[in-house]
Amino acid sequence: MADNNVRDDKQWYVINESQGGVHLRLQESEYTPTMFIGQLVISNLQQEGENNFNVGYVSRIHRRRSRDVEITIIKIGTHGQCVVIQDEQLKAQGQMIPCVFAKKSSGEEILLIYSKQHIYLGSNLYINWKDESRPLKLGNKCLKLPEIIAFEIKNDSPE
Repeated sequence: MADNNVRDDKQWYVINESQGGVHLRLQESEYTPTMFIGQLVISNLQQEGENNFNVGYVSRIHRRRSRDVEITIIKIGTHGQCVVIQDEQLKAQGQMIPCVFAKKSSGEEILLIYSKQHIYLGSNLYINWKDESRPLKLGNKCLKLPEIIAFEIKNDSPE
């Protein structure tokens, strides 16, 4: 007997994939996640037994026929990891800002932050990863979308 509450992952089809992005087609159902332009997307492709989380954002959504939807995702980086950052004030209050660390195809390290967070580039920042806190120096903005902002990392990465 089939379980009607289980999503069939075969509904997603890769139309085209390159170093810069992926173009997908799917059939919408009640189990299809809501997606919007600029949404951060993280996918896991296992390679040689290790997780490699790809980070990207939705750049295009096209509804073709009744249930067919095409989605284009622009790749931002690989090796995505969840981290948190703090400034002196947040550290004193025990609060943190969740972020995503990734590596661009060029090898540059970036930090993706929710755009509504107020990050002051001149302030002393700390990155917390695997129960370790290190000073963090952010560089230039390398991507700005309505939901996320990506900054280059100028000092040591969490790896």
